Parts: sequence; C-alpha cells; structure tokens
Amino acid sequence: MIGKGTGLDIQSLGKNSSAEIFVKMLSSRTLKDSLIDRFDLIKRYGVKPSERELARQRLSGELEATSDRDGMIMISVDAVTGYLPSTTDQREAAELAAKVANGAVEMLDQLNREKMVTSARRSREFIGRMRTIKRKELDDAQVAMLRFQQTNKAIALDQQVEASVTALAEIEGNIQKAELELRAAQTDLTAAAPVVRALEAQMSKLREQKGRIVSGSATGGLRFGSIPGLAKDYATLKLDLEVATQVYTFLEAQYHQEEVQEARDLPTVNALDPAIPPEFRSAPRRSITLMIAFPIFLIVGVVGAFIYEGLRRQTNEVDDDRATALREALSRRRTRRMAKMDQSKN
Repeated sequence: MIGKGTGLDIQSLGKNSSAEIFVKMLSSRTLKDSLIDRFDLIKRYGVKPSERELARQRLSGELEATSDRDGMIMISVDAVTGYLPSTTDQREAAELAAKVANGAVEMLDQLNREKMVTSARRSREFIGRMRTIKRKELDDAQVAMLRFQQTNKAIALDQQVEASVTALAEIEGNIQKAELELRAAQTDLTAAAPVVRALEAQMSKLREQKGRIVSGSATGGLRFGSIPGLAKDYATLKLDLEVATQVYTFLEAQYHQEEVQEARDLPTVNALDPAIPPEFRSAPRRSITLMIAFPIFLIVGVVGAFIYEGLRRQTNEVDDDRATALREALSRRRTRRMAKMDQSKN
C-alpha cells in the first residue's frame, strides 16, 4: 500500500531564482539529509546509519518534484507500507507523506534563504570594495576640476561639445555599471548563464555607441579628440567627474540594497496548497487487488478441497482396516472360547 501526499504549488519570491533551480534543490543531498534526520527515515527504511546513501536513494524514489511553464512547482511524496497494512499503518503512511511534503517546502525555503543571504553578503562585500575605489576616483575628479577652475577662467563649452560630453558620460557610466554587475554575477554564475551573456551583450552594444560618439559619427561630425585647447581639458575633466558621480551613486544604492537583502528574513517560497494526508491510497488499487486475489483464493480453495478429500479418504480407509482387524480378532477370540467350552463338556 502506498500513501500519497497531495501536491504543493510553490511560487518563487526569491532573487535570481527559478522553478528549475528549486526542483534541483529539492533533489539535493543537503535537503534529503535534512528530511531523513527530521523524520527518522533511517529507521523507517530499515537501513543502518552507515547506509545513509541507501536512505537517500529510497527517498529519491518517493519524493517527486516537477515544474510547469508558469513557474509553479508540484511536490508529491509516496509513503510505502507492507502488502497487507493495518488501518493504523495506512493512517501513519498518509500522515508521513503529508509531513515529508510540507517539510520539503520548509527546507527548500530555508536553503534558499541561506543561499540568498550568502550571495547578498558576497555581493555587498564586493560592492563595498568597489565603492571605496570609486569614492577615491570621484574625490580625485572633484579635486582636478576645482584646480582647473582655480587656474583658468570660466570656460563655456559650445552646445555641440556639451551634448557630446553628456552623451559620452552617460554611456561610459553605463559601461562601468554593467562591468560591475558582470563581475558580481560571475561570482555566483557560470559564463554560460543567461544573465552573464545578457550583460556581456549589453557592454558590447554600449562600447559601439561610445565609439561612434568618440569618432564623431554620432555627434554631427564632431570628434571628441578634436576639441581645442582648454576646452578639451575642461570637457575631459567634466566627463570624468560626471562618470565618477554616476558610478558612485549607483554603487551607493546597490550597497544599501544588498545590506537590506542580507538582513531580511522573509519567506522565499509560498505553499499555495499545503499537503494534507490523502483520504485514499494511491496503490495498489482495490479493484486490481481483488482481481489478483480472487483467482489465488480460488486456486487455494480448490487445492485445499482436494487435500481435505484425500485426507478424509485416507482416514476412512484406515478406520475400515481397523474395524476389519477388530472383527477378525473378536471372531478368533470367540472361536477359541467356544473350543474351550466344547473341551470342558467332553
């Protein structure tokens, strides 16, 4: 008999999580070991503590997790009993199936939260280091601009140069931010991950835009390198200052965001339909059991009838032989007695 736990629909609320990742986490060794210890499955499976791998394999066969296109996950658990379970065994199996299914959700949430906190901690530490570096670059850019303004008179850039500086500053800032995001992503993801590929494609596109601005093809023929004299120096300083400001502001916001992410302790998965003990067993079906049991009982009954009849006949034959022997013994005894009586008369 198998008691089957009802399914669980789980919707991800976690960062950078997907249904496929959750399904893989549900089959991880860490989660299986947690369920084995929590519900004492070593004892239930009848294996030795040193044979934990056998318990993992048994649990893998009983716990199934699937996902659909909407990002929903269905978890089902089969709790196996003996061939002829009692009502108590069936009830305990049904309750265990529901408990293991719900326990799997709880462990999945716990593991995912630990994963997110660890990832947020690494990201915060990386952003913290980069924030220190970019803070220095911003300070240096501000000092350089201040010295230039103190040494030279106020310089006004014409409208075309101003537009070029603004556009180039925005693109260069986006390039540096994309580089930082890429480096942060590479600490958790492989080069083949969609996020990494998307960031690399974004950086390639931004560099092409930057090249067009520097060459003048995107600014009406004005090459940034052809700006004369002090105007070029001023434009360069202005560009450095704007880029440093953008990147540092971005890092500052990201740093605080990762601090919040690291400190938060909110559920990352929600059980839409918690598992409950099933009302009916999933296998074997009662009709199939009856179909199999009926011919077996019929054969056993026929064989038993033949055996009984054979034993009865054998018993009757033994009784007849005994009766015959008894009659013969009585007849001989009577004959001897009559012979003695005749001798006495003579």
